[in-house]
Amino acid sequence: MNIVLRDYKPTDISEIGDLNSCRPSRVIPILEKFNQGERHRVNFDVSSSATVLMNKYIESLRAEGLDIGRGECAFGYQMPLPKREEIRRDLIIFRRK
Repeated sequence: MNIVLRDYKPTDISEIGDLNSCRPSRVIPILEKFNQGERHRVNFDVSSSATVLMNKYIESLRAEGLDIGRGECAFGYQMPLPKREEIRRDLIIFRRK
C-alpha cells in the first residue's frame, strides 16, 4: 500500500515547540494525533554520523512506547539522502495506519 505523505499542520504554537524539541516525551503525544499519511521532519546536520543519530532518535521513540518501524507498525520513517550541496538531512516520521 502506497501512502501519500503530507506535512502535519500543528494546531497551536506549543505543538511547534514540542515537535522541535526532539524530546520523545513531548513529541510522541503529537505524533499520536497524526492522521494516516501525515509526516514530521526532523533535521540533522549532514555528517558521517547522521544516520547513527537518526537511528538513536528512532530507538528513543521506540523506548518511550511509540510503535515505529517497518511492516505493521503504526508509524514508519524514511532517511532520504541529501543532495550534494545540502548541509541538513531529514528524518521523516509518518503515520502508516
